[in-house]
Amino acid sequence: MDTQLFFVVGTGENSDWPRNKLFIWNDAEKRRVSQIEFYQPIIDLLMVGSWVLVAFEDRVMPFNLDKDFSTSWAQNGIPTKINKRGLIDLYVDSSCVRIVVPVPNQEKEGHAHVTIINMEEKKEGEID
Repeated sequence: MDTQLFFVVGTGENSDWPRNKLFIWNDAEKRRVSQIEFYQPIIDLLMVGSWVLVAFEDRVMPFNLDKDFSTSWAQNGIPTKINKRGLIDLYVDSSCVRIVVPVPNQEKEGHAHVTIINMEEKKEGEID
């Protein structure tokens, strides 16, 4: 996907650029093309191909730019362990998307939760 999109998240120091709003800027058009406001501050984000993974303190939200960026594939996101550093990973190939996040269960330190998305079905599991 050839794109000139930039994702901008504010610091919260200016009310026009809050930490819970994601702005999408198209540099070719020199304008903001979209924005999404969330209920929580954004900790980090990761883009691979047409997939964008937005990390919050306790969950991640996957989006596919080829589908519709205004709604998330997973309505409530994927829960994670409290993740103040935004540790996430995203692997995309021709058959599926793998989203890796810290396991939500606090007792399983050092474990990761893997969600696999393809157009046919959704699978989830944990890895050490």
